[in-house]
Amino acid sequence: MAEQLSLISKELAAIVELIDKAQQRDLSLGRTQVMKLLYLVQSLKQVPLSYRFTLYTYGPFDSELLEDLGYAESLGAITSRVEFHAMGYQYFFSLGPAAARVRQSAQQFLEQNAAAFDWVVSEFGRRTASELETITILVYVDRGAAERHEELSQAEIVKKVLEIKPHVSRPKTEAEAQALRQKGLLAALGAA
Repeated sequence: MAEQLSLISKELAAIVELIDKAQQRDLSLGRTQVMKLLYLVQSLKQVPLSYRFTLYTYGPFDSELLEDLGYAESLGAITSRVEFHAMGYQYFFSLGPAAARVRQSAQQFLEQNAAAFDWVVSEFGRRTASELETITILVYVDRGAAERHEELSQAEIVKKVLEIKPHVSRPKTEAEAQALRQKGLLAALGAA
């Protein structure tokens, strides 16, 4: 275990930290929620993680993050349980017996970014995977436009999201875009 802990990345520590912050608020995070919350903390709070999110079926996705979840579980830093439902199944994560050692191995990184992890769990931790899908696609579209130095109105951002995800409700997408705007979380906004 000591040899494995020398290989601990800040990404593994971020997973443990996120799950810990959620547990402190009596929240259980599923795999999609972990993915989306780490996307938000990296994109909105510039926490220096190495994930390269691309747009996928349920919003921003990185296969490396799934591998990191599996590795964190194999180290005993997190545990998972699967709940089966009529529509499929869902993973839920909790801290494992090696969580403290993983956190200790990246203590400086976690201390530097503690406020960002607190913020993302406080702000978005109670949101469902479906809600986080809409929120993260809005942020993804917004950040893509901002990187291209393209100014978009809120309506244009919503339109692009609905082109990507036509099954998403327009009123819900508009409401989420407005909430993100009011919190100052959209970077490409030009004209209203």
